Amino acid sequence: MIISTWQCLIILSALLLSSQLFSVRSQQGRALTHSICDNVRGNFTVDSTYEVNLKSLVSSLSLLPQNEDGFYNVSVGETDNERVNSLILCRGDVKPVDCIKCIVRAGQEIRELCPNQKEANMWYDHCLLRYSNRTIVNTMETTPGYYWATDFDFPGEKDEWEKMLTSILERLMNRTAAGGPRKKFAVSKTSGASLQTLYSLMQCTPEISERDCIDCLTWNIGRIPLRCNTNMGCRQAGNRQLQFEVRHLSVL
Repeated sequence: MIISTWQCLIILSALLLSSQLFSVRSQQGRALTHSICDNVRGNFTVDSTYEVNLKSLVSSLSLLPQNEDGFYNVSVGETDNERVNSLILCRGDVKPVDCIKCIVRAGQEIRELCPNQKEANMWYDHCLLRYSNRTIVNTMETTPGYYWATDFDFPGEKDEWEKMLTSILERLMNRTAAGGPRKKFAVSKTSGASLQTLYSLMQCTPEISERDCIDCLTWNIGRIPLRCNTNMGCRQAGNRQLQFEVRHLSVL
């Protein structure tokens, strides 16, 4: 099976943080963290059927019903080649009203940053938005995605950090995957002598199975040593998100 960094938040969806207080307010939470405009999948022309369908999809985002799931799958178009398929996910602890605000902003900015690509991807602190002319729901693939790390290193030994972090993430992974068909999301708080306090968050898109969620998160956890080394702040995002830092995350 091909594992997709899109099926498991940040979705992986995982988030870990520790000692300083870090509050993500509504406006900050909607800030763009990364974007990928896919030139490999092809481009559409001005006033083409695909562009008309994409405009229709973007304009409909403000009309999405508020729900606690924070997950949406909207498609516009009749034929396979011209149909625009979207995958939208809000972080599991974001209020429904702020979820919709983030999604609407994502729709506006994705058209500006990716003006003619048939596939594009946007990640924000509170939500992610992806669209394509192919099926992207219930698909497992390793791209697209991104990772980011802080320059604040764990003060102890590397082996100690990796062992401790893996243990924390694996426990959280199992809780996340067991969340059920509506929301696969979990958070945790861990304290230790050299760690102080580590706050963690993981999320998978809810439409995938518990097994696929575990596979996706396992794949991302296994890449932490290479991508993040001993950094005490790291984010790996696709349809899933994995993030950890030495600061507390709260959504206000």
